[in-house]
Amino acid sequence: MNRTRIAVSVLSAGLVVGLATDPAAALPDGVSRQNVMTGLTKPIALEFLPDGRLLVAQKRLDDNQGNPVPTILIADVSSIPTAGADYLTLTDLDTASEKGLVDLCIDPHFHHMPYIYIYHSPASTGRFRITRYTHMGDHADPSSAVLIWENPEPYEGCCHFGGSLNFGPDDKLYLTVGDAFDPDSAQDLTRAGGKVIRLNRDGSIPADNPFVDGPGGNLDEIWAMGLRNPFRAAWDLETSRFLISEVGGNVQSTASEDVHLGVAGANYGWPDCEGPCENPAFADPVHSYAHEGMSAAIIGGFVYRGEQFPLEYQGGYFYADYARKWVRYATFDVTGTMVIDDQEFDGSANRLADLIEGPDGAIYTASFGGLVRRYVFDDGNTPPEVVAAEADPVYGPAPLAVSFDAVGFDADGDELDFEWEFGDGASSEGETVGYTYTANGVYSAVVHISDGDREAVSDPIMIEVGVAPEPEIIAPLDGSLFRAGDTIMLEGAAVDPDGTLGPSSYSWLVQFVHNNHLHPEFGPVGGTDASFEIGTTGHDFSDDTGYMIELTVTDADGISRTESVVIRPDKIDLTLVTDPAGIEVTLDQIPRTTPLVIDTAINFDHTIEVVEQACVDGVMYEFDSWSDGAMTPTRVFTVPETDATLVAVFTAAGSCGCPADLAEPFGVLDLLDIQAFTGAFVTGDLLADMNDDGILDLVDVNAFIDGFVNGCP
Repeated sequence: MNRTRIAVSVLSAGLVVGLATDPAAALPDGVSRQNVMTGLTKPIALEFLPDGRLLVAQKRLDDNQGNPVPTILIADVSSIPTAGADYLTLTDLDTASEKGLVDLCIDPHFHHMPYIYIYHSPASTGRFRITRYTHMGDHADPSSAVLIWENPEPYEGCCHFGGSLNFGPDDKLYLTVGDAFDPDSAQDLTRAGGKVIRLNRDGSIPADNPFVDGPGGNLDEIWAMGLRNPFRAAWDLETSRFLISEVGGNVQSTASEDVHLGVAGANYGWPDCEGPCENPAFADPVHSYAHEGMSAAIIGGFVYRGEQFPLEYQGGYFYADYARKWVRYATFDVTGTMVIDDQEFDGSANRLADLIEGPDGAIYTASFGGLVRRYVFDDGNTPPEVVAAEADPVYGPAPLAVSFDAVGFDADGDELDFEWEFGDGASSEGETVGYTYTANGVYSAVVHISDGDREAVSDPIMIEVGVAPEPEIIAPLDGSLFRAGDTIMLEGAAVDPDGTLGPSSYSWLVQFVHNNHLHPEFGPVGGTDASFEIGTTGHDFSDDTGYMIELTVTDADGISRTESVVIRPDKIDLTLVTDPAGIEVTLDQIPRTTPLVIDTAINFDHTIEVVEQACVDGVMYEFDSWSDGAMTPTRVFTVPETDATLVAVFTAAGSCGCPADLAEPFGVLDLLDIQAFTGAFVTGDLLADMNDDGILDLVDVNAFIDGFVNGCP
């Protein structure tokens, strides 16, 4: 079996491992990056309390080995690195795929309304909701939970559950809601998907919401619509601007990452268009960038109003891209228009899920890789940096003698002091030191480098003392093919040379591969075997897609090894054509231009739709049938085992387009023309038969007036 070994912080014996922070030269002058918290479990959102302590929301319920972790941590960041304490632990949480805890915010009147609001997906209800908790000093009271809002629809599918909680300058609570991989919901005012929700702090509906129509009908809580996956949003209270970042689609030729200005009643166009729509019915983004063949996932941040960074950063909009791993900022001109110059701030920011401004003026980020970091600025004493922090070896049986070596740099030329902490309570000073571990276990070693005033801390170096287990994925085989609807059986085995393993030692995790990034799909689940099902709807399998299956085995000493395989979809090419050519087709609720060729998985069910009538080159065509015999314009097509072409057949049904300029040869269709046409209708003169049936009737009058209303010249 051709297996891909993923070594997580554990490499071959004798290999030197450098886990240093990136050189400060990669950041703007005066800016340095510091580790605040490490070893976290998918931190997804950050929020500061008024007293300066940081709340860190973790998406997962466990640490991938089945050990429970707090849902929200609280940490004092006045001295770093720091470890968080349990602030709130949720047990009723569905964390599969992109579900789980998504965001949190605090009440703007926290001093007398000490409330924490979270947006999450309880497993017991199957519906996303906003829940309010009361802050109790160093924790949130679990018994204080109050339901503020719940999505009327249960969550289904894998993805697009992005949501950002914010209080606006009007004291209202704003929530951005993803389309849950159901694009049609974004244009449906009876559904919450793809919307901005606006509520009073108690969950009641503000009377001035733009779509309020009373009982039944619209969801009165909707404030704006037409969004795909508005994962993050933030208010700039100084200018009362609400900036919404929208993650773009999967059709690489049209996909766009967008920043929208939140406006009551706005429609941002999804799924009809992305980026600048050039359609007056839709509000264009204030900033966007195309995929251009590369994956992208915008993570909106905030407008900087702190005092730590210099004037050039004041009022700048900081945002990140999860897939492209950078942080940038844009500025605004005197009219409030965003200047599209994309100033790069950090080109090596790994998998950010959130970024906020701290009360100290630093910029804090949460990385799905398990880190909270911050960017700081100092035009006086520049902090030192860790150029390299290395250990050799990084694992082996006890007693394990390890050599540690560090390289530091200080732009001011200050003399540097080095202090190593070995993770077991022992420490030592010096650039190069040696230390012997005598007890089996996993230890996190770091080096502190100080110039006497400021300090930098390295990323942790994991030292594993003992003999690692040896996992093997028996099924499925690496590179094997699957079809939509298949059940994938997972089977693994492992040996531990210095101990025994039980079912709880095993942990399976499945992630959906999409071009150069991953989406959580299934797990973690324990046991030597497991299974998961491939969907026949939802996220399709076009482009570079598949599933990465990981088996992690952890022994009694806490030493883990991970083995992985990748399986790929068994695909064919599906060609969609219309006769006549050029009529738009909606594929899985996304408008597409024909002819269209997509690579798709066998047995996947696509929903395909064409219009019932279309005007092409002055001829009105009506839908007749599909080339495979289906007779309705909207149908479900199950992908066959061989390449296929599906044709939507239309028949000619008369003329269409702009009616003639009747009253005068000015080339302008105006009220005089309508009067002339309707006058001919009344007198029975066959002046212009709009549908070519030989009879001047009410259908022709309506068609003529429609042409006038729709702006024919």
